[in-house]
Amino acid sequence: IVNGHGSNTALAEIAARRATLETDAICASLTYLNLGWEKVKGLLEGECGHAGELETSMMLYLKPELVDMSKARRDWNYPRSKYIRWGWSPEFESFAVSGGTVQFMDWISRISNTGVLGDPTKATREKGKRILEIFVDELANFIKEFRRREIKERKDYH
Repeated sequence: IVNGHGSNTALAEIAARRATLETDAICASLTYLNLGWEKVKGLLEGECGHAGELETSMMLYLKPELVDMSKARRDWNYPRSKYIRWGWSPEFESFAVSGGTVQFMDWISRISNTGVLGDPTKATREKGKRILEIFVDELANFIKEFRRREIKERKDYH
């Protein structure tokens, strides 16, 4: 299960767990933003979260007609916390799609004045192309590795 939205991370994990427990399937879940992150963050000029540089760059590459750059404004009012992280900033040196040590879900309107967390003005089509190439390559590599897994017989220890 490939997740593309931070708030759905836990739901994807539950779906993968249920598929494994309730069927004969072997299932995994991931959030694509975590794939190749060390490479991706080197392309970014600042913090990123919702509708910022990263996501806007990808949209400029995939569907530029849907992006109105005249509305692009930097917004990073996310409260600093040692435990709760949403997005990435150079000062955190880590990426957490659905949070940090503590999972905390909130309305974006409480942590952003515009709906943006990051700086979409730094977005470019070229950056979006490169970011997507990294994510796609890493996903393909994971799928190849996953397919090579030895599938052992299940045992019921209950």
